[in-house]
Amino acid sequence: MSSLLFEEIKLSELILPNRIVVAPMCQYSAIDGSMNDWHIVNLGQFALGGPGMITIEATGVEPEGRITHGCTGLYSDDNEKSMERVVKFCKSVSHSKICLQLGHAGRKASTEKPWLGGKPLDKKETKTDRPWGSYEILCKGPGYQTKRLIVKPSSRLSLQTHKHRDEEWIVARGTARVTVGEDILEIGRGESASVPRTIKHRIENISEIDPLEIIEVQIGDYIDEEDIERIEDDYGR
Repeated sequence: MSSLLFEEIKLSELILPNRIVVAPMCQYSAIDGSMNDWHIVNLGQFALGGPGMITIEATGVEPEGRITHGCTGLYSDDNEKSMERVVKFCKSVSHSKICLQLGHAGRKASTEKPWLGGKPLDKKETKTDRPWGSYEILCKGPGYQTKRLIVKPSSRLSLQTHKHRDEEWIVARGTARVTVGEDILEIGRGESASVPRTIKHRIENISEIDPLEIIEVQIGDYIDEEDIERIEDDYGR
């Protein structure tokens, strides 16, 4: 005896191969809104089972609209590229249709991850996680911004360029291996390096034990994370 559960169904112009739907499940594991290997494993396992549809978790239309800072987003090019990678993998192993729960958490947005208490984030909280560590905005104004970068041991930022800003790096703690153009040098506490716009550059923490702390001053006519062109990246961004 056949079951309707395994028969196809048509929703407007969309035809699902069966009537099994995977509901959206928040993973709180994105980095600045971007999906990563965790999401490939999580959604990929469902794709292998062949449900009619898989729903990607609640995804914020702006950073402040996410439930937590670990939720996925669609507010940057990096977000789009990382999600495309996950969707392509799911489609490569399954005929399941992929949909997305797009939204804004409203007054319940900007909270801590559940296992960290789930409380509203401090209004002064400016820390943003990255695969290589994190950064915190110390001050910002028209045409300038100052950040504190914390780079994890044996980690490095992408080799990148900026079109609209210059940067100055000052080491506050640890020793950095920095790439500026064709030059590679090591700088320690109190030493600095200048990065003109359009010049390729990278920061690397050469310590296997201690984090590296950098004060970064940005000056230019466009101070935004979108002003990044990655040339090489250890994290597939």
